[in-house]
Amino acid sequence: MVNPKSVVIAGLTRGYENVEKYQDLIARNKSINKCCNSNFDNILFHEGNISVAHQEYILSFTPDLKKNQVFISPYFRKFDVQDVTLGMSELLKKFAIDNNIELKNKLEESQESVKCPYTNCMVIDCEYFRNNHTFRKFQKKVDESSCIYSNRWGDLPLWGLVLWYFEDAQRYEEVITISYHHRSHGMSINPSSSEAIVN
Repeated sequence: MVNPKSVVIAGLTRGYENVEKYQDLIARNKSINKCCNSNFDNILFHEGNISVAHQEYILSFTPDLKKNQVFISPYFRKFDVQDVTLGMSELLKKFAIDNNIELKNKLEESQESVKCPYTNCMVIDCEYFRNNHTFRKFQKKVDESSCIYSNRWGDLPLWGLVLWYFEDAQRYEEVITISYHHRSHGMSINPSSSEAIVN
């Protein structure tokens, strides 16, 4: 049985200019406060671009959660760079050489040609990757590099890299019939589709 005190509910959201944009987040916080506040040591993590004034506004709706909400330090804003694949090619190249792995596509200096999945809307065979020796070794190298923190490597480019270089094309499928809209940054994928998902 999992000790509930060891569990973290992570809810990332970006900062806005207008406090009214936080209403969905505040509603979620109220639900968490009502249902499971006493069961967790750490409840919510928010991105570092939420101003102090807005932090206080958010916290004012759920004061009981105040000790359990962590706003990521503005220190990390200096890592807010455009190239979130910085260093990936170098790490992958060394990993492939050290482990004698033949990559499925030609490795280039830039990762711009890598086709990445939209990780907010993807389905993974977790059992397959748990038992995939190459994937687990690469995952360990990524963890050891600390580039997730220093270079802002995210799940989208990392999954893209894994699928593009380690997996045969028939092992994954691109679904183009789903429409997806992400309200946080206002981006849409295939907006003309009748099968719509909104996050």
